[in-house]
Amino acid sequence: MRKVFLYISFVFLVFPYQDNLFGQVIPGDSLSVEEEAPSYFQYKPLIGIGTGTFNFFGDVNDNFHTPVSGQFSPKITVSSYVDRARRINLEFFYLAGVLSGNQNRPLDTLNFRTEITDFGISLRLSLRDFQKNKWALSPYVGIGIESFRFNSKGDLKDAKGSRYNYTTGGTILDSEGNLTTRDHTYETDLREADLYGYGKFSESSFSIPLDVGFDLALSERISLRFGTSFHFLFTDYTDNKTSDDFGLFGNKGNDMFTNAYVSLHIDLFNMPIIMNLPKLFVEAEFDETMQEDEDGDKVLDFFDQCPFTQFGAEVDADGCPLDGDQDGVPNYSDQELNTPYGAFVNEEGVSLSEEEIIALLAQKDAVERENVSYYLNREVIFSRFGRGSGEAVPDKFKSFDTDEDGTISFDELLHSIDAFFDFRTFLSKQDIYEFIEFFFQQ
Repeated sequence: MRKVFLYISFVFLVFPYQDNLFGQVIPGDSLSVEEEAPSYFQYKPLIGIGTGTFNFFGDVNDNFHTPVSGQFSPKITVSSYVDRARRINLEFFYLAGVLSGNQNRPLDTLNFRTEITDFGISLRLSLRDFQKNKWALSPYVGIGIESFRFNSKGDLKDAKGSRYNYTTGGTILDSEGNLTTRDHTYETDLREADLYGYGKFSESSFSIPLDVGFDLALSERISLRFGTSFHFLFTDYTDNKTSDDFGLFGNKGNDMFTNAYVSLHIDLFNMPIIMNLPKLFVEAEFDETMQEDEDGDKVLDFFDQCPFTQFGAEVDADGCPLDGDQDGVPNYSDQELNTPYGAFVNEEGVSLSEEEIIALLAQKDAVERENVSYYLNREVIFSRFGRGSGEAVPDKFKSFDTDEDGTISFDELLHSIDAFFDFRTFLSKQDIYEFIEFFFQQ
């Protein structure tokens, strides 16, 4: 029996470190979960199993007692918290085992042995709230009432059935007067023997158990308990001897016994005292500078790629004004929202005619930005080559010299520009610029 309980205790000591046994919620992002106590209380059982030792204190005692010198005693408990803070625990328990006493004193060489069963209920109070520091060790005290049953036996005869003959010095003689020893076989029912004239006393009684010890938390749901219970019996017949016996040494008062034990307690069903619940809305504190939107386009300045957009303008995810026809003029100021892709437009997004484009080509403000410095230096170029320098028409422009007079006329220049915009020429944009420059240089 002891091996079975030791094996079970070992199994439960190993399993506390397995997360899937506890059903614990793995905590997530601290911003997306919040801690909250359960809104209602449930009475769910806690299971306990343990082992310990009995020591008897009565009229027949062992010569020497220690907490671990007594008889083996298994213990099983089923309990439940009765308050929301989980400080008070109502516990039902079962105890079984053996009580015994063997004393060898002059004129008082007595012995007994009894199997007991003990059912009870107790109220246990945790003292953890009285600790300055919340350690894993939590002391407790408890008190209860229990039903106690026994059946005392005595080793009064040897193997031959003869009564032991005790001398005044405490030695034993057999029926032939030879020294002998007890065989420790408890063959005599002490109540039936009625050695002291007690009659048929009751072999059941009640008892008051007082319990002290501490719980060691192994996890949120598993704890190891180290305790000692003191059982004050309402009977003085457990060892078949009372303190009123004439000529016999006895202790005043009723019998009692102690149980020093260790037990493992598992909480499989109760909700955690504090639960991690997902938040519907994340509460977070941001730097105020991260929330500014100076241009009011609903894109924070930190992420705004166009920080000074006109108020009320439609913007994209980067905070830049929408430009539906991609003509470089935002919708809010575009006077022609559906300009064909690639068309030349003015500052208001309106398409330019060929005549307007040609007129602008001769103006400095119509030159693209990357060519501004080039056109700003045209006077220098003209002064270097001079008008009418007589330079021959380059080979790539000769096809536009339709009258083959060796010079490019204004009409021939316009014809080349028309051909360029109608995609009827192999010339590039840069070639057109060079062609115009040659026109003014010749």
